[in-house]
Amino acid sequence: MSAEEEKRPHALILEGLVQTWRRPALRELIALMAFNGFVHIGVFLVVLPLLAAQYGGGRGVSYYATLQLAFIAGTVAATVTMLHRGQGQQPGRGILMCLLYSAALLVAISFGPTPLGLILLCACWGAVAAAAAALGRAIVQLFAPAEYRSRIISIYQLALFGSAALGALAAGVLSEFAAPLTTLLWAGILSLLAFALVAWSGALRRVELGGGESR
Repeated sequence: MSAEEEKRPHALILEGLVQTWRRPALRELIALMAFNGFVHIGVFLVVLPLLAAQYGGGRGVSYYATLQLAFIAGTVAATVTMLHRGQGQQPGRGILMCLLYSAALLVAISFGPTPLGLILLCACWGAVAAAAAALGRAIVQLFAPAEYRSRIISIYQLALFGSAALGALAAGVLSEFAAPLTTLLWAGILSLLAFALVAWSGALRRVELGGGESR
């Protein structure tokens, strides 16, 4: 294999990054997915089991399983709803609202709901996560050129799940020194700040199906 052929995979990845950077909506979306992975998935992976142990007492494992089922039920409900109703004409605004709802849910959980309340909030969290994932894919399909689409989707997935491992580590360290509910509160505050920043930037907010970015 020649040196040029060995470099080709790296060149392909670089081209995908360049194409993403040239499109403000995609650039903003990838950054937001990295934030979601770091903050939301990281918190979900670390803090939820801690809350299950705290709320479930001697039945922490079964209560954690219930929280997981509630989250999955929320994702299924949101997915079925979007299959019937579609993602709307403004997926960018939709994904911004998902970020706002996520912030509200994290803050609500940080106030220490009842065990049943936590189950219901986890179901809502799952619905919001599913909606955000569907809207994110819709935006990638809308803006990514066909010849670069697979690479941009790979970058999208790497931003989301690659940052989740770092987020889980950060959530674990924070939870070591503060209560799990405090970790959730900080995650909610950071989500509100991210919402304000992305809404102010406006690239995602202007995304419209069939019209690209409205000016």
